[in-house]
Amino acid sequence: MTRLCLIVLAATGLALSPTRAQTNAGAEALLAYDCGSAEKADAFRSASIALGGDAERAFVAALRDGAPSEMRAAEEERLASMYERLSRVLASEGVPIAGVMEEGGPALPPREAFIADGLKRLDIRARENAVRGLGAVGGAGAAAEIRKAAERDADLRLLADAALKEMSERQ
Repeated sequence: MTRLCLIVLAATGLALSPTRAQTNAGAEALLAYDCGSAEKADAFRSASIALGGDAERAFVAALRDGAPSEMRAAEEERLASMYERLSRVLASEGVPIAGVMEEGGPALPPREAFIADGLKRLDIRARENAVRGLGAVGGAGAAAEIRKAAERDADLRLLADAALKEMSERQ
């Protein structure tokens, strides 16, 4: 909750004196946000609105390409560190690091697969949040991008429908 408050405050501050770099940074921070509950989704929407229409470009880019490169690099570092910690814990317990899980015990996939899976999840979250953000601040061009993304990725269809509805109600 504290993290959310900081994001909202940062977004509000950026909206009061936005430069393109600040707006992009605020939008990119929102792309990684966990909108797992209605309260968090509402806070995300409020922060997106505080950033305003200038965030649309960053949201559209994420919808097309996934998480921005800086965010991916930071997540890759975090995942690599996490993998090393998990490897050490499992090794200290005498559990196999890779391979098939034995009798329900934990196993860790190869490092590259672990990191690739984490980056895939980051891209999914960024695209989902891009749709949410575009629903809150996007214009007519964003609606076309949302429709294209929903055609490419069935998992985005429900969010896309909600975002398109929100956009049409705003106009």
